[in-house]
Amino acid sequence: MNLASGEFGHIAIGCDADQAKSKVVFVTSIVLDYSENRGSVFAWTRDIKKIWKVSLPEKLMTEAQKIVGIFNEESIQEISNRYCVTCSAHIDVNTNPKWQSNTMLSSIRGWIEGLGVEVVAKPDSYASSAVADRMARIRSTPRRKTLND
Repeated sequence: MNLASGEFGHIAIGCDADQAKSKVVFVTSIVLDYSENRGSVFAWTRDIKKIWKVSLPEKLMTEAQKIVGIFNEESIQEISNRYCVTCSAHIDVNTNPKWQSNTMLSSIRGWIEGLGVEVVAKPDSYASSAVADRMARIRSTPRRKTLND
């Protein structure tokens, strides 16, 4: 897997959170899409905050802050320019007005687009609503198999 080989065409960065008892699990994912729709690979990081309750606006703004933090690092912009790879930020905000998260759409979209990054919202934001969401819902670390399993 090498960016210089030209096998990747897009980088999608997303974040999602899940409330679990006395903590909130934030997962940030970086998805590398192969060129010509041949699939994807991803990496993710988990950040656990000891909070009893988090409001929806606070959760969405923290998710956006984590995405902005990655795009503020020069390495992502440099990689995008050097290897002719497109980038987008996938936010966990719904475009449908019937969902409560829609009230935050314009402010979060404006914040991220101010960095010069394309923003993708639900239902098309697979880096946040599929990858990060799945990793945030895993309650414990996977058990490693031993020879006796």
